[in-house]
Formats: sequence, C-alpha cells, structure tokens
Amino acid sequence: MRDLKFRYFLFIDKGFVYWDLKKSNEQSPDTHGYAGGMAEPQQYTGLKDKYGREIYEGDIVKVTYDGGVSSDGVLTGTIQYEAPCYEVADEDGSTYNFYNYVTSEILGNFHQNPELLKNPNNIKNA
Repeated sequence: MRDLKFRYFLFIDKGFVYWDLKKSNEQSPDTHGYAGGMAEPQQYTGLKDKYGREIYEGDIVKVTYDGGVSSDGVLTGTIQYEAPCYEVADEDGSTYNFYNYVTSEILGNFHQNPELLKNPNNIKNA
C-alpha cells in the first residue's frame, strides 16, 4: 500500500508543512491556523526521483521517457492528479502519464519556482 503523505503550502509563510498519515495521531497537520484558502494540500505520489526525493503534486520535474514525448525524450512539467493517475503537465497544457517515465528529477515546485515554467498559467492547481 502506498504511503499517505501530504504537504501543505502555506501562502503567508511561503513554505511547506509535511504530514504523514501513518505516523501522526493528529487529524491534520499544524498549518498555523490558516484556513479559507491560505494553505494548499498536495499529496505524495508514492514515487521518488533519481536522487531519492519524494515527488508531490505541484512539483516541477524533468522526466525522461522512452520515446514518443519529444524529440529527445525529455519533458519538463508539473505533477498533477487527474483521475485515475498522476500526470506531467507540460507548458503547452498537454498531459502525459507520469508512470511511463524512465527517470525523473525534481527541479522545484510551482509555488516557489514559477520561473522554471515558460507558461505557469497552463498548470492546474491541486
């Protein structure tokens, strides 16, 4: 079974609070009392990048596919959940199944590093 982990981006603090459902007796993480859209939850995908870092929704990743995505097989985009799976959304708004990649590397996330994307308006918020 996949780990149920979340991170919450705190818009005021511009940082993350992490929460692991299995390791916590609390019902929710401490988000400093922010409510009404002041914190955005992002779920762990259950996958790690080539350096062993956990990949969450909203992460900007560089993925290498085994052909078919681009001329060099490399795509940079943002992780988003689109039932029933996680996808990589590229800067043109096209989406690709995230589970078909060969390698991945986290470059940042769309909250703290929007400059990594040419067109961040095409990214669907979690």
